[in-house]
Amino acid sequence: MYNPYLQKTPIFKNLEKKVNIALKRKDGLWYIRYENIYQVLDAKDFSQFFTTTNNLNLSILTNKEGTVLHDGDEFFFKVKSKVKGFVTIFTVYEDGTVAKLMSNIAVSKNKEENIPDKDFESVLQAGLIEKGKLTFDLYVLMYSKGKEHYDQFARADEELIQDEKYKNFDTLIELMNERPFVTLKLVTKPR
Repeated sequence: MYNPYLQKTPIFKNLEKKVNIALKRKDGLWYIRYENIYQVLDAKDFSQFFTTTNNLNLSILTNKEGTVLHDGDEFFFKVKSKVKGFVTIFTVYEDGTVAKLMSNIAVSKNKEENIPDKDFESVLQAGLIEKGKLTFDLYVLMYSKGKEHYDQFARADEELIQDEKYKNFDTLIELMNERPFVTLKLVTKPR
């Protein structure tokens, strides 16, 4: 079975023959795996695993025009679900580090939610990893009927988020096999 997220990525679409590939973290590097064959990925190839996807039952956008932010921009997400339940938003940084940005936010059927809303204690702010250098992030909105914990992922406010154990984009991709999701790739440019 092909992973529903990987099928939509540029790297999968560029393959001459459709094969069941996987993304794997091993020995501090990112690899593409096919059966028992591993090929190390450079940063350019790895970036092809970041893409915006669509879902008929879920949507995620920002309050900004388009998918480009500038360093320091404050923003929020506009989320909509066709089914009542809960959503969690994950951030995947360009190095494959995954963090839970917002967990178990209740959503109503067919009602647009602003996340974070005006009652939340903080705001989201676009930032650069390296000063003066463009960066990108992937935001993954995952739906569940009930509350989920996702303890294998860092919380966005954790100081130890740079630990190797949180470079687990591959784990998140595997989880996408099991739950409804939609993704949004945002680029952040220097001012």
